[in-house]
Parts: sequence; structure tokens; C-alpha cells
Amino acid sequence: MKFLSIFPGILILASLGWSQDSPLPQFDQPQSDQLQFDRPQFDQPVDASKYIIRPGDELSVVFLKANIKPLKLTVDPEGRIVDENLGMITLSHLTLEQARQTLRQALKELYRVEQISVSITKPRKVHVSITGAIENPGVYTGYSSERISQLIKKAGGILEGGSSRTIKFSGGPNEIRVDLDLAEFTGDIISDPCLYAGYTLYVPRKLSQRVQVAGEVNFPREIELIEGDDLQRLIALAGGLRSWADSGNIYLLRSGQKLTENINEIKAGDIIIVPSLELSDAFRQLAAFGAVNNPGRYSFDKAGSLKDLISLAGGFKKTASKERTTLFRLALTDEKGRVSPRRYSISNAFGASESESNFSLLPGDSIFVPYFVGYVEVSGNVPNPGTFTFIKGKDSKYYISLAGGFLPDSDEAMIEIFHPASGITSTHSTAVHIDDGCRIIVNLLKEKN
Repeated sequence: MKFLSIFPGILILASLGWSQDSPLPQFDQPQSDQLQFDRPQFDQPVDASKYIIRPGDELSVVFLKANIKPLKLTVDPEGRIVDENLGMITLSHLTLEQARQTLRQALKELYRVEQISVSITKPRKVHVSITGAIENPGVYTGYSSERISQLIKKAGGILEGGSSRTIKFSGGPNEIRVDLDLAEFTGDIISDPCLYAGYTLYVPRKLSQRVQVAGEVNFPREIELIEGDDLQRLIALAGGLRSWADSGNIYLLRSGQKLTENINEIKAGDIIIVPSLELSDAFRQLAAFGAVNNPGRYSFDKAGSLKDLISLAGGFKKTASKERTTLFRLALTDEKGRVSPRRYSISNAFGASESESNFSLLPGDSIFVPYFVGYVEVSGNVPNPGTFTFIKGKDSKYYISLAGGFLPDSDEAMIEIFHPASGITSTHSTAVHIDDGCRIIVNLLKEKN
């Protein structure tokens, strides 16, 4: 899967198509127990109604408004808490919410304290069985902070005929439906739950109910149609509108007939057609997508700078990574002097200072504001490739050290950085600072002639 990121402080120009999707990163975790301290923590608050208590869980008990030392309780291999004061309490297969109720009742009687907090302290290893339309079915080990998409990647990915929208995750109090398309293209990470919510993952075959999205979208494709899908969501699942799309004249093809009314009532077999604007009209418009409150197209006459366009788009969302904003600019003529819809990217267009945020716009510009990812990936010639928690201001050496450092035959002078928003891989010294979401690639040292 793809996700979006920008490398700060570097201007990157490339000839490529504009993209407005905002999927989550999908990376393998470190395989070495020595890196356990450095692996990513939970990226979102734990859902206590879904979190299943397993052996090895460490629970932190804090007595509020009471002069009592906090407790650290560990669940033993039989799913029990064994404590010299509490005695033996069985928590096996309970959710965190149920375990809290059980422990609070016992702790209140023992300590006579009304307000007691019980929480999970850190991720730990879990085992999940994956079956169905998967490349390599089996039992896989991950961390409870990892997500379904990451485990599926470890299993080789979903087969061509497998469903990415109706995956079943079970073993907890309720079966959970996983929709990886929704997570990838809309940033809805709830649709890509953490591994703490179940034991068994089943990837079924694709649904027979499908629609096609064609025309001026970033990823024209066939999409499984499920309950709740409407026109807006299906276009988002096709990567969103290109900036020269004519959103006011979208229509459906149904059994060969063109439908222009009630186009939000999508049925299986429909083809959603997104026509294009005349290029002359597109040149007078601006577009803002991603982590802004009101994504869409806006008149160039109302926004002369990047700051103005962000304001028109309702400002940044709380989850935005504004410093990674990427601007896509039309290359108005191609190498033969013809008008072209191709675009090149300008990374880090929105800087930290006021002057940088006043970056001047041209007609036809579009911007994408990525969501904050929170991870950096290290891949290539290192002992333990994987993802690591992003810390602002750290250089590549820091993340490479978390991956076990360089191997003897690694190039320790130059590394490659992949910037997913622009799709560009650039070469840098190891002293370069790394931004949220980047991928560090360590290469083999080339032999000199």
C-alpha cells in the first residue's frame, strides 16, 4: 500500500500525475527482541471494548486521590493475575473494559478507594491465524500495536481475487469487519484495527457486487460495493478527483444507459464516469485535498498564495502534517510545445515561517496535505528492517541505529530517501534529517573499479 509524506527543507521537482489519497503506512515491524523498546507504540487510544487480555499483558493500577503506591500487575500464561494481596484473579479472554471492572471491584474491597485507573502499559507480541485468499496462510506473530494491514503484508498480501473490504477479524467479543480500502484512501484507520482486537483473520473472495469508477480520478478501478457506499466514498476509493475533473457533470452508466439524476443511488454493475473540464477552465482553478476541513476546488481569483488556499479550504485538520504539504503544478506545455495535463510536485511548500506559507500560487495549482503518520521506515541492507516511531529533528543515523545499524557491506556514506507524496527517491548523506513517513533505504556498497 501507499501512503503520503514529504521530506522537509528540500524542493523536489518531478513530472508525474497528481495524487490526493491519504493512506496509512504499511510496514513490517522489527524482528529482533533487542529492538522492543524502540518499536512503535499505539498510534491511537486503545479501544477498551475490543482489547482482549492475553498472557504477558502488563496492567498499571493507579489509585486516584489516595496516597497509595501504583501497582504493576502481569497476566501469567494461564490468563491470571496472581498477587500476594489480591490473590488470584482470572482475566483470560476478557476485554480490557471487563478486566477493569473485575479488578476495580477487588481493589475497592481491599484498599477502600473509589477512583481507580487500570490501563495497559505497552504493546506485546500476539499470534494471529490468517486464512482465506492470502498469499501465505498461517499463524503470524506481531505486536498488539500493529494493524491488520501490516500483518497481511507479512503474509505476502491478498491474492488477486481476494477481498480488501470484507475481511473478518474475530476472537474478541464481536467480529470486526476490516476495510483496508477505506483505511488506505480515506485515512479511516478504525477500518484497519490493531491486532489486540482478535485472534483469527479471514480474507474472503471479492464480492460479486462491484462498481467501476472511470474518468478523471487518480486510480480508475473496479471497487467492491458494500453497504454505506455512496458517490462521494466511491470516488474517494478511486483516489479522488483530479483537479481538472468536472465534478458538476458526473454521471452513471447503467445497463448501457446514461443517468444524470439520482447518481448517488449506486447499484452493482454501475459505471461512474467523471468527465474532465476544458483545460482552459482547469487553469483558472485551484484544488486542496487531504487533511483540510473543506477539500475541493476554489477560484484562483480568491487565493493568490498557499496560505490563502488553506484558509479557503477551512484550515488544517488536527491530524494534518502541514509541513509535509505538497503542491502539484501543471506543466502547461510538453516537450513538443503542446498543452499537457501533466504535473510536477513541489514538496515542503508550506514552511514554518509566515513568508514560507505565503508561497505564491499559479492558476491550476493543487495541493495535498498529508495526515500525520508517526512512523519512519528503514529498509534495505540493515539487520532489522522495519518501522520506528518518528521523532522530530532526528537524522537518518538515528533510525538506522534502531534497525540494528549498517551491515559490513552497507554504503555508510550515502542513503536513499523515498518521499511517498511526490513518489521521488533522492540520495543524501546519512546526516540528513528525516521527516515523518519517509522511507530510508540502505544500499550495498558499490565496488570501485
